[in-house]
Amino acid sequence: MRKSKASRDLYTPPGSVDRFVNNHLVQPGSWRNNNRETCFAPLQAVPRRAAINALETRMNFMNYIYEKYY
Repeated sequence: MRKSKASRDLYTPPGSVDRFVNNHLVQPGSWRNNNRETCFAPLQAVPRRAAINALETRMNFMNYIYEKYY
């Protein structure tokens, strides 16, 4: 999404992030002006079970690592 200028300007508008030169903060981003108590909506915890393909992938990685290194 950051490759096209339209997407880049939509997701991170100019001036929204800090600008550094030689590891020194040159220009603070506009995100610093947000009220820290209200800028993030409270997120509700929703318990979810992993999808079966995620569990299978995890097991495949575990078996591969176990067989290769043990």
